[in-house]
Amino acid sequence: MVGAAAGRTERLGVLHLTSATDDARVRRDMYALASLVAMLVVGHRDISDSYARLARVKPVNVAAEMQWTLMPPRTYADGRAVVSAVMEPAYEVSGDAYDYATADDVLHLSMFDAMGHDTAAGITANLAVGACRNQRRQGTPLPGLGNSIERVSWNSSDPAGT
Repeated sequence: MVGAAAGRTERLGVLHLTSATDDARVRRDMYALASLVAMLVVGHRDISDSYARLARVKPVNVAAEMQWTLMPPRTYADGRAVVSAVMEPAYEVSGDAYDYATADDVLHLSMFDAMGHDTAAGITANLAVGACRNQRRQGTPLPGLGNSIERVSWNSSDPAGT
């Protein structure tokens, strides 16, 4: 049996399993095993350099490394919404970023473009995402988020972000 290894809604890959019998119970058990393997991979990939090495086909630049570590998973779904994102070129992302979060019945979605594909653009995008999350979590309404991000970006030498 070949089963999809999925972490909630994110498709991770394919798991090939064999069994001497092929009935509904065996298929159900194999599906459960594929789901368990997917949960283990998803649960450990953020703290595993081994996963990053296996998933990459070529080296990632430093700015892209910062961005991929910063951003939430590329796919999210619950009973009310589905979010899916792609960043290209994946190995040189740097100045582009996205963020999303749910709070009660609201889905917050943010996209950032720090203009450039170097480490400075990556740092600027990281700062913008951090400022956005900080203000969003403090309950700042949407019109105020942009002003807060701009203020922090212009005053980035202020460690308190005020």
